[in-house]
Amino acid sequence: MKWFRGWAAAAVCGALSLVWIAADSRAESNDESEKIWKQIQALHWVQGPNNVRALQNATFQVPGKFVFLDTGESDDFLRLTENVPGVPEQIFAPSDFHWWASIDFSDDGYVKDEEKLDNDAILKSIKEGTEQANEERHRNGWGELHVAGWRTAPHYDTATKRLEWALDLKDEKGRSRPISRQGCSAAAASPMSPW
Repeated sequence: MKWFRGWAAAAVCGALSLVWIAADSRAESNDESEKIWKQIQALHWVQGPNNVRALQNATFQVPGKFVFLDTGESDDFLRLTENVPGVPEQIFAPSDFHWWASIDFSDDGYVKDEEKLDNDAILKSIKEGTEQANEERHRNGWGELHVAGWRTAPHYDTATKRLEWALDLKDEKGRSRPISRQGCSAAAASPMSPW
């Protein structure tokens, strides 16, 4: 259960940084959308093909026609896409940005093969963290997100030694978006319409 307390704390932090972008940009005008799009393009994207250091524990091969943004500017990207930055993240996307994914790493989890997960407690922790993040989203004039439940409940794969799960999020218009985590390195993909 010691692992769960650490994981629950990480889940709250992770929930504060859940990635999200609504299908519409929420920008007040096309001029504002264009300004945001230019700011996103001006970030220091690593063009693929290229090998990059992925957070604390890996090397990531960025394929051709894809881009990668390191932790130094990922918070800027998250704010531009109306997301609350939290844990250090890196961003990965196709060059046309029709979707993007955030990648983060947490060294807090050790799961014994026989350990049972309390999925209800994990979900409660993530929901509470998401609602806390909504306070900052509201202060910034961004739409709220709400955790609707599990798309795939947490389960530990003893063959791959990974904890895997997926959430179902809803925005203020009731649209649903899946967010997932696999293992201790997390990747969450979000749709993004071009500006």
